[in-house]
Amino acid sequence: MTTILAHRANLTGPHSVAENSLAACAAALAAGFGGWKPTCDAMPDGAFYTSVTTPMRATPENSLEAYTALFRQYPNAELAINVKELGYEKDLIELMRSGRSRSEKFLF
Repeated sequence: MTTILAHRANLTGPHSVAENSLAACAAALAAGFGGWKPTCDAMPDGAFYTSVTTPMRATPENSLEAYTALFRQYPNAELAINVKELGYEKDLIELMRSGRSRSEKFLF
């Protein structure tokens, strides 16, 4: 089966303010995309967040937990997490194993 992911959740072309936002991701999933590919980073305190450019700061809007809450509404959607920085893989895997996202996921 082929799954089409919404890269940066772009539905109308590049728009840096909206792409990768929680609202854009929700719209892409509602439109029928099979998943989404975020970039994931971690703050020094261990909080995970999605980002396009580094460095950013974690906010409630870009927290990985906000996105996993969204993905619980789409249990068959794929979450393809791009891990760009090393050092927190064990914590990220533990978060994914916790079952809080309920969606299919892979890390790369």
